[in-house]
Amino acid sequence: MTSARFKNVIAGQLAMLTGGDSALIARAIDRPKVKGLGTFAIPLPRLFPSNTTLPKKKSKALDGALSTAQTASAGPGKAKRVLVRDQGNNSAKADLLSQLRHDFDTTGLIRSVTPAGQFLNFGVDEKQYTRDTIQDVILAETAKLRFLDSHKSDSELNASLKSSDHLGYGMDASIGKGQVVAIDYSSPNIAKPFHGGHLRGTILGNFASRLLRGFGYHVIGINYLGDWGKQYGLMAVGFDRYGDRAELVKDPIKHLYNVYVKINKDIVENPELDRKANEYFKRMEENDPMVLSLWQEFRSLSIDFYKVMYKRLGIEFDVYSGESESAQFVPQAYALLRETGLLQEQEDGAWTVDLTEYGLGVCTLRRADGTTLYLTRDVAACLQRAEKFKFDRHLYMIGDDQNLHMKRLFKIMELAFAKKLDPSTNHDKSHWSRNLEHISFGKVQGMSTRKGTAIFLEDILDTAQTTMLERMKENETRYEAVKQSIQQQQNDENSQGSSLDVLHNAQDGVKQVADKLGISAVVIQDFQAKSSKGYDFSWKRMTESTGNTGIYLQYAHARLCGIEEKSGTRLNFEARTELLSEPEAFDLANAISMYPEVTFSTLQTFEPSLIVNYLFGLSHAISTANQVLQVKPAMDAGDTELAESRRLLLWAARVTLGNGLRVLGLEPLERM
Repeated sequence: MTSARFKNVIAGQLAMLTGGDSALIARAIDRPKVKGLGTFAIPLPRLFPSNTTLPKKKSKALDGALSTAQTASAGPGKAKRVLVRDQGNNSAKADLLSQLRHDFDTTGLIRSVTPAGQFLNFGVDEKQYTRDTIQDVILAETAKLRFLDSHKSDSELNASLKSSDHLGYGMDASIGKGQVVAIDYSSPNIAKPFHGGHLRGTILGNFASRLLRGFGYHVIGINYLGDWGKQYGLMAVGFDRYGDRAELVKDPIKHLYNVYVKINKDIVENPELDRKANEYFKRMEENDPMVLSLWQEFRSLSIDFYKVMYKRLGIEFDVYSGESESAQFVPQAYALLRETGLLQEQEDGAWTVDLTEYGLGVCTLRRADGTTLYLTRDVAACLQRAEKFKFDRHLYMIGDDQNLHMKRLFKIMELAFAKKLDPSTNHDKSHWSRNLEHISFGKVQGMSTRKGTAIFLEDILDTAQTTMLERMKENETRYEAVKQSIQQQQNDENSQGSSLDVLHNAQDGVKQVADKLGISAVVIQDFQAKSSKGYDFSWKRMTESTGNTGIYLQYAHARLCGIEEKSGTRLNFEARTELLSEPEAFDLANAISMYPEVTFSTLQTFEPSLIVNYLFGLSHAISTANQVLQVKPAMDAGDTELAESRRLLLWAARVTLGNGLRVLGLEPLERM
């Protein structure tokens, strides 16, 4: 990518002038924190470590550096640093920086070197940088199209399309090639509503899956339903008391939710219900056909409901599983832990694993009555997935309230296989049991299923959609333009349909646009802050449309689509980009060039706020550029070459913005 190439040019020269390691220097080069101070910068402490200072005489120091670098270039081995260990000497450092600035070649790709405080800043050949950035986008997007064309007849077309959906500019698919990553996310409990509290884990997991696929990993998205355990026994007891078949058929999830709230209130006053719930779950584990029949009915109703919500959010899972399916691996889990000496039987009949020396306490894996626990089933599920999917890494996208649980799970798996692997080899380092990761996040506060204060996700999305539709109607001209555009599209796609059908489809299309805007508002508000931070649920927060919001990002994309449509010029990949001489053109190209850096950094942390905040910066650069780099006026004036070069740059910006929105799990809108 362009930024990497220019960084390597800077690092190569600095290595020659200082005797440093060019690879280390390249990794230290970053972006200036303040606009207007060049394109790249390196912190001086990274160039001159704190435990070293410079000789007092700059000429000898620089001569020594150059001599060392020349010696290194003449033969094998690395150049030695010319810095000597001594007390701080700012004057000598300033002298050498001045000499570096003087001797740095600024006649090629790098055009300026400027010390600024604790940084050394570098300006670039802006026209070449702009051209190279646009070419990066073209090459990546054409490669994506070739991939799609080559898989048109593939028997695994859907899987191919899923993985290619996020290829293109900003991703390097070679990074994860050949590696399998399983990711467990969303995972709601059956017979309970899909509420706002589930939103974070669902959209964060979808984001992580898309990001990994974009970098070439084979991702297996797992929706691990909470469909087993004592809490289900409590639900069954509650349904026996408050269940209504007619209400169940009419609105199954909301009815089961009401039942769950009532039984949880009852259990506070009647502890006997807790015993009944345990007894019911024991019958489930003993495969009692009567209780399993009711359980299967509730499970099917729940999955059908959840799939509707997932489809609305644009989320697909590779596997729907559940705690119930891991039951067959529970005996294998017990056998493994017993064989390795981890499983201990207590006097009351319970089975435990002692992790006190790791600060994780004593973990119960089987109750005295013989029933399993959440941790038991997670151990079994991990073994099941390792056998079935042969994963290299396994990510768990689960809230921070489960931190202790996940630490216990990972430590049990690590210890279980530590004694089975040959310590004389390095196999243990790459074994899947060492590659289990908890991607923790803060929870959405202010909702409780048990207390009946949960807010259904369906209601959140419906409210967001209605809010967006009302705001679209506030601008009657734009609203009618969107409706007419959709109506024209419907006419083109269905020339045989009646005009009334087309009108209804157009109205539905406007509602779909409003729904996607509402989802964008909900997702971006969640992703703006670091995911480690929880927040209190707020209707205003969920439906905000002004300022830095999902609506702003979608508007920036839709506006670029409108410019392309009305430009009157073709998209020419051979356009003369050297005609883009305006500062706004370089600023936009520079913003586009940052995207691969941002996505790669995000791959290390799975922190969506990095991409969200980048997209806000890109959108601001697009807005500024749109005021200056006007395509149609240039075309109307007869300057076709200038119009084509501007359109090509704006196309590259639209592609980058669209790719970023898709990785976040949003569908970029072409009209709004």
